[in-house]
Amino acid sequence: MELAVIKDKVRVALRKSKLDIEMVDEINDCVDSTLEDLKRSGANVNLSDPLVLEACKMNGKATFGYESESEKYKSCYEQLKKQLGMYSPYKSDSNG
Repeated sequence: MELAVIKDKVRVALRKSKLDIEMVDEINDCVDSTLEDLKRSGANVNLSDPLVLEACKMNGKATFGYESESEKYKSCYEQLKKQLGMYSPYKSDSNG
């Protein structure tokens, strides 16, 4: 899966329009920072992996538009990030 597809899927999950260019830019930045955060946690980031997509969606929901449940989504993201960093098929070579 291409990075642009992941960004579009996160935007759709957040129910945001393509027409809101400023919001699209912020979502794109959020996805980029999520992927970098996953890498820094020791995860091997494979863009075609559905768990990586789910992590991007969870962090996006924690950041945008789900204020009443942002802590829940942030907790889900942090747990998923931790699991991806610890589970050996997801570990990056630098941590392996």
